[in-house]
Amino acid sequence: FNPYNIFQTPFKRYNIFAQANYQLSDAVEVYTRGMFSKNTVDTIIAPSGSFGIAVQVPVSNPFLTKAIRDTLCAYQDSDPATSGRQVLTQAQCDAAAVAVSPSDPNYKELTVTLSRRAVEAGPRISQYQNTVFDYVAGFRGGITDHINYDVSGGYGQAEQVQTIKGYLLNTRIRQAVRATSKTVCLDTSNGCVPANFFTSGADLSPAAVAFMQQSSTVQTKTTLAQAKALISGDVGLTVPMAGDAISFAVGGEYRKYTAQQASDAL
Repeated sequence: FNPYNIFQTPFKRYNIFAQANYQLSDAVEVYTRGMFSKNTVDTIIAPSGSFGIAVQVPVSNPFLTKAIRDTLCAYQDSDPATSGRQVLTQAQCDAAAVAVSPSDPNYKELTVTLSRRAVEAGPRISQYQNTVFDYVAGFRGGITDHINYDVSGGYGQAEQVQTIKGYLLNTRIRQAVRATSKTVCLDTSNGCVPANFFTSGADLSPAAVAFMQQSSTVQTKTTLAQAKALISGDVGLTVPMAGDAISFAVGGEYRKYTAQQASDAL
């Protein structure tokens, strides 16, 4: 699996910042500031697969060789408490090998642990795209020679979109091995395509990979809207032993936060 993994994570970032101010009069100055940042990170790891999950396999699965089928039919759990739970006689195994319908009395399924990396699916890719922007505009100035004001409003938003590709779903793997035909699964939902996990040297078909492989997206977004006003200055008076006039500041601020996460069905 190591050849697929990367040493340096691909990373792209774009930043924009701007600010401006304009003096309308001696008492009014308009100002604004804006920023935008977007970065994208792609991570790449080894192909997905079936990593030791339990699956139900029909004895009549067309991809089972006779040697594998006979081995599975004769398998006995080493635990004495469950020993013999899965044993089929050779006659039962041979009869089940040609029983393709669950309604057939000879039809049997075996529980096996399936471990196989699906190199045909290519690497697993996760992409994180983060977008942030923030904008502020306001005006400020002097009410008197000693008192100033500042009124502004702003809005900002941060959004992350996470997309994962190349992963195989365990539910789809279990569905794809429950087949008694090379073309049709017992459960045909979602356009199931039988997968050959058993024949040595055989590749998983592109159609089977496409069925088992799914992409998923999660979007997370937060926002902040705010408005604030401030009056500050001094009263022009001092107290004994003080070098500066008595100062004050009075202000108010309104903030509204939102946050949401949207995931697809997967």
